[in-house]
Amino acid sequence: MSEILAPCGAMESLTAAVNAGADAVYLGEEYFSARKNADNFTAEQLCDAVRFCHYSGVKVYVTLNTLVFDREIPLLAKAIENCAKADVDAFIVQDMGVARLARQIVPELPLHASTQMTVNSPEGAIMAKELGFTRVVLGRELLLAQIKAITESCDIETELFVHGALCVCISGQCYMSSVLGGRSGNRGLCAQPCRLDFTSGDRHNVLSLKDLSLTEKLPELAKAGITSFKIEGRMKRPEYVAGAVNACRVALDGGTPDLISLKNVFSRSGFTSGYFDRGTTETLISVRRGILSPAKNDVLSKSIRWGGYCPTKEYFDMFQMADGTDFDWNNPEHAKNPFLNRDPRLYETFILDGDDFNGRKAGLTEPDGEDYPQGQDWKAGQMHELSLATGLACRKWGLDRNSSWQNRPIQWPFLRLAEVYLSYAEALNEYYGAPNSQAYDAVDKVRARVSLPGLKKGLGQTEFREALLRERACEFGYEEVRFFDLIRWKLYDVFEKKLHGLHVYKHKDTGEYKLVPFELTKYTRVWWSSGFEPRWCLSAFPSKEINKGYGLVQNPGWE
Repeated sequence: MSEILAPCGAMESLTAAVNAGADAVYLGEEYFSARKNADNFTAEQLCDAVRFCHYSGVKVYVTLNTLVFDREIPLLAKAIENCAKADVDAFIVQDMGVARLARQIVPELPLHASTQMTVNSPEGAIMAKELGFTRVVLGRELLLAQIKAITESCDIETELFVHGALCVCISGQCYMSSVLGGRSGNRGLCAQPCRLDFTSGDRHNVLSLKDLSLTEKLPELAKAGITSFKIEGRMKRPEYVAGAVNACRVALDGGTPDLISLKNVFSRSGFTSGYFDRGTTETLISVRRGILSPAKNDVLSKSIRWGGYCPTKEYFDMFQMADGTDFDWNNPEHAKNPFLNRDPRLYETFILDGDDFNGRKAGLTEPDGEDYPQGQDWKAGQMHELSLATGLACRKWGLDRNSSWQNRPIQWPFLRLAEVYLSYAEALNEYYGAPNSQAYDAVDKVRARVSLPGLKKGLGQTEFREALLRERACEFGYEEVRFFDLIRWKLYDVFEKKLHGLHVYKHKDTGEYKLVPFELTKYTRVWWSSGFEPRWCLSAFPSKEINKGYGLVQNPGWE
């Protein structure tokens, strides 16, 4: 039976947790808690709390989850003895020195490995068990498959955060508070500087994450073998604790938790499933942009409807076939219907004729006489005439804006796992002068995710680089990557090439396509008339910095 574990920063929260139906609570004693600013519990209060909980059949876990200095060992030993006298049920620790001392003083008391020990793999869980831990608190970064791998590989209890605040850093391993304000999060004094209004361009609070809520997924997680469902929030009010416990209880009993009421109690701009549902994007770092997805949003809507990001034929042609071969207009089978059997990322980036759209099949064909009628979505509804200026429409970020993510800020990716792999492959290729097996493996991991075969082996350095740049273009479409890839490799010829659209017509009887490329002339790049200047690949340094005379040299072309 899975356990609901509630946070208690004070006796009021503890009472609320027990009354709401928690199976266990976790709390801090006076000195060695990762939430020193909570009220926490004196030795006397701890005894009262344990008696109350045990009378109600509720377990009590004490957080000794800070890093400890040598000079604090006598005080730590006293804290451990006080907890043992109070008859607590377990310690939650991150410092191996704390674990060792606890084992010496009260060897029979169970030890739980804190999330700050970053146990995110079966190997980590096995090691924790070998070190004498009876439970591991898993990192918030895990997917369901990764959780299952841990629970199936090691006979150890597992605990998972399912509701509450998310740290911008992995498993709470953050030094930002210590660096900026001298208040260490690993010493219980995190000042939460990530919640401050850091800005990037017009984006605010770029480091502050929404609160995590996996309450609706608790039955699924229980099947995966999670022992304890942990609620974050020892600094929160009793009504928050009660509401979160109740939501978890409802979910485990097969009901639907009331997330609206839970949001009203406390949330940071709503809830997120965090890393759990990151899907194929595998976003590592992102930001919630302050523009919304529905049609009411002027900024995004105008970008979409006024041709702000129409895909070109050149981009369409970059996507391979599903079998990993290049798309080729000279191949009759490819040219007959270029929308079939392509790289799956094409369908995530473009919306094509016949794609699923608004609960039906999209009709994105142009009219051309009686035999080639206009598709129902051609320059209709969400498809403004300028959003179809190239004859091709973009799906990513926009055209499904009336779907499930309506009225939500756009989660804009800054770094995805795919970029880590592809950047690593690029670095290996450039360092060794040719791709090695590790470079191929890194690229193939990204391709395998969308069921594409691996890259052709035996490529030279230049060939591999070209293949990699195409891979990045297909993977990161409209994520502000391609332009800068061209800039850093100084591919001026790409900037100066003319771009094309694609007229798409479909016969009313046979269903066969007539596809006619056309050059884009109405909307032009500023440098098409004068040429792309190489100096634009590097920004100019301010003259006042150059003139200081400390050795800074102006970038070429800006002298």
